[in-house]
Amino acid sequence: ALRRKSGAGNALISVSLSHFGIDLDAYIAYRKLSVAKEKLRFTTRTIDEIMSDIGIKDNKAFDELFKKHEHVTPSEYRRSWAQWIRG
Repeated sequence: ALRRKSGAGNALISVSLSHFGIDLDAYIAYRKLSVAKEKLRFTTRTIDEIMSDIGIKDNKAFDELFKKHEHVTPSEYRRSWAQWIRG
């Protein structure tokens, strides 16, 4: 899973996130997806480079994460933004 090694800091984050109804794994996935989306929109980095940047090594896992939340693959997401920017 995405969870890091436990410690006092992670325990505090977990308690804070649970107050808002979010678990630590979901929050980490959300942050990784947010960074990936920004890089897909505003950089020319390859999808493999972006995956490396956010710590995901498996193409299938990255595609599934994207499809789950954005309903498209990372490539489709990038193309849709490129079309929007061009007009």
